[in-house]
Amino acid sequence: MNRSALHLWLERLLKALFAVGLGLILWYQLKQKGDALPWFETLLSSCSAGRWPWLMLAVVLMPVNWGLEVAKWRWFLRPFYAVGLWQAWKGVLAGISLSLFTPNRVGDYGGRLLAVPAPYNWAALFATAMGNLAQLMALFGGGLVGGLFFLGGTGKLGAAFLESLWLGGGLLLLALSIVYFSLPRWLPLIAALKWRAVQRLWHHLKAAEQLSAGQMGIGLALSVARYLAYVVQYYALLQFIGVALPAGAGLGGIAALYLLQTFVPLPPVGALLARGEAALLIWEGYTDNELGVLLATFGLFILNLCLPALLGMVITVKTNVLKSLGYAPNTTSTAKLDRPSADGGTGHHETSI
Repeated sequence: MNRSALHLWLERLLKALFAVGLGLILWYQLKQKGDALPWFETLLSSCSAGRWPWLMLAVVLMPVNWGLEVAKWRWFLRPFYAVGLWQAWKGVLAGISLSLFTPNRVGDYGGRLLAVPAPYNWAALFATAMGNLAQLMALFGGGLVGGLFFLGGTGKLGAAFLESLWLGGGLLLLALSIVYFSLPRWLPLIAALKWRAVQRLWHHLKAAEQLSAGQMGIGLALSVARYLAYVVQYYALLQFIGVALPAGAGLGGIAALYLLQTFVPLPPVGALLARGEAALLIWEGYTDNELGVLLATFGLFILNLCLPALLGMVITVKTNVLKSLGYAPNTTSTAKLDRPSADGGTGHHETSI
């Protein structure tokens, strides 16, 4: 078997394993729900009760949610490589499908690599990491404000303890903000290290110096907008199902749930189960509609992850994965990087998908 045939066989095997794995995950999640009849009855009663506009709001916000993620990734990638809009969508969707297998959505990084030529893989990873850091700040800030307001409303925490949580959380958020906004200025320190591997990495990431505080702020603003989108999605699904929660308790509880999920290193499948149980615990004093809470949680998982993941699977199967990673026979790892264009991109639009 020659090298080209071996690469082709290996790529087909990887794609087959990926497709089978994703199918098993989705099948397992549906099976875990047991008898589907109560779920469908709840959905039908929600539609007949005239609450379907809430469902439409959640559905409309799904592409908005991921569209903001696409815009954020393109923004952070701009100093290195001018990725096209559709190409960026493909990378994000492929990352969603890969992330179902990994804790804290690490698979996102692999999906983004499929959207850029191999010489720009490090740039794609850096842009993804910066986007994730910005999203973490949005999650932490929203979780701090919403979660502490929610806890304060329960009356279960003393005033002094609540104040100490506000102070500690605020200081941590301030520290994160300082690190985030100053990171592009710290990166040149890498160049001072004379290790060969570090120098090669710096060669790929040098364009990050172009990121200004204003550009970092735009990336953070996109993250905050995306955070608000999926918070409203969850609340809309709760309203559609008929879970009677005050707006403050509902939105504050959602913020606390997302914050807790961020610090629990589980893949989305495991995080779904944990989020459902945590949601029941948080809202047990506000509603006894446990089925509705679980249905809204599972519905959000289907809407925001499973449906995009199926699209991502199709994209991944059609992608020359080994070429994207720089291992295909005619792909060289010594390709020269294009200089960034005047508008912040590279002017290079060759794709691997």
